[in-house]
Amino acid sequence: MEAKLSCRVTGPTRAKYWWEKNGNRIGRSKKYRVKRFRYLKIKNVDKLDAGVYVCWASYRDRKIHQTITLEVEGNNCEN
Repeated sequence: MEAKLSCRVTGPTRAKYWWEKNGNRIGRSKKYRVKRFRYLKIKNVDKLDAGVYVCWASYRDRKIHQTITLEVEGNNCEN
């Protein structure tokens, strides 16, 4: 199962965008994909993916953000 988090933060064209989970910046990996900075796709969602996600936009000396709390019920992983 995948999760798709949508970022509603908007900034100027030159703004820099990034995502964080529990205070740590998210980089591109097999688990996470940032799509046009407006969406964060999380593949193979399980309980470890629960947490606080933040989408940031920064331009010059101004930063704005949106916080999304992801809760995961059950566990899709077979052990």
